[in-house]
Amino acid sequence: MNARPLPSLNILTGTEVQERLIQARALQAAFKKEWKRLVETIAKTETPFQSIGTHEYAEELAVREVEQETKAIEGKAQRLEEITNGSIASLKKDRQRVGFMRSKSSVLTVGSNLSKDAGLMASLGVWADDFEALWSVQKARAASEALQEQLDKTKEKFKQVGKKYREIKFKNQLLSANIKLVENQCKELEKYRAHETRCKSKTERLEKSKALL
Repeated sequence: MNARPLPSLNILTGTEVQERLIQARALQAAFKKEWKRLVETIAKTETPFQSIGTHEYAEELAVREVEQETKAIEGKAQRLEEITNGSIASLKKDRQRVGFMRSKSSVLTVGSNLSKDAGLMASLGVWADDFEALWSVQKARAASEALQEQLDKTKEKFKQVGKKYREIKFKNQLLSANIKLVENQCKELEKYRAHETRCKSKTERLEKSKALL
């Protein structure tokens, strides 16, 4: 009676499997460390993405944080636009008032120099208000442009963070898959060794039986 032949398995040796498993886990630990460093870096930026925890929730929280910041900036921009529109309306009103005073001055016949000086001072006062309104419009526009620039930078920053997150997540998934593959190879190797042990045991018993015969 002959022992069954050992199965032909195309697998690594035990030492090679263990070495690959150690390497894969070391790489995974390195990427987890890199992810932690990335989260800490984000927390220290000018517009920190708060409450970022584990990598499973990091992207969702970062999106939520950027959306809140975007809404705040857009709200400021809208208020500035309202101020700008109000300043422009005030500017037009002041110009109409100046035009009215000029037409009124043209039809009045006042002989005293004092009355003429008073009319000139009144016109100068209106032009001062006109200039102030125009200056307010310019300041509001400059502030609006600064807010838009800040919004663009925030969006670009989030885009870079999202890209880095996806890269790390993909590599981590790849490493996890490799680790699972190596662990499965370990299990197959253990099965192979157990089968080999049983075959050797049967062979030894057969040899003893033959010797007794």
